[in-house]
Amino acid sequence: ALCVCEANWQGTHCDTCGSRFTSPSGEITSPNYPSNYDNYVRCNWYITAPKHSTIQLTFHFFETESCCDYLKIYDGDSTRSQQIADLQGYRSTPLVYESTGHEMRLYMYTDSSVTERGFHASYKFQFDCPYPGYICESAMVCARFCDGKEDCPDGSDEYPGCSADCREGQIGCPAFDMCLSEEDACFDPTVCVP
Repeated sequence: ALCVCEANWQGTHCDTCGSRFTSPSGEITSPNYPSNYDNYVRCNWYITAPKHSTIQLTFHFFETESCCDYLKIYDGDSTRSQQIADLQGYRSTPLVYESTGHEMRLYMYTDSSVTERGFHASYKFQFDCPYPGYICESAMVCARFCDGKEDCPDGSDEYPGCSADCREGQIGCPAFDMCLSEEDACFDPTVCVP
């Protein structure tokens, strides 16, 4: 089988499994889980969330050969990114790890002997819209309330009573039927926080 190797890697076992994930949540398991993984595994899993998001990774089970098989987790899409964890052996679960940005990479390596069950993990995106934004949950979009443009597919950022007549740097707030500065943001369409 032909594989594409990373810098300084070569041979037939440089990358034998893995996947790319872009859904807001999902599950990742080692090959063959809940049965034992194989020898000579080289797996890369990439998780990519929208910008303004982070990734929360939770392990529900983890066990590898304690000396020689491991899973490394990186805070980015490269093995040159900051390493979040280096896991091997049996680990008590749940184990929770979070990225600082919108990308995460998992890399699994196994040697030529002794296999275990491996791991079962789930991930979910955590969306953080910068102040004074609004999160369109259905589309994972950061939008502004009441700016005259429907950024959310359901139009929830432009609600009834919204005033597009506000000056630049202001947000319409129907609860008080007035425009507020962005510093006095209206986070909920019906409640203003001065």
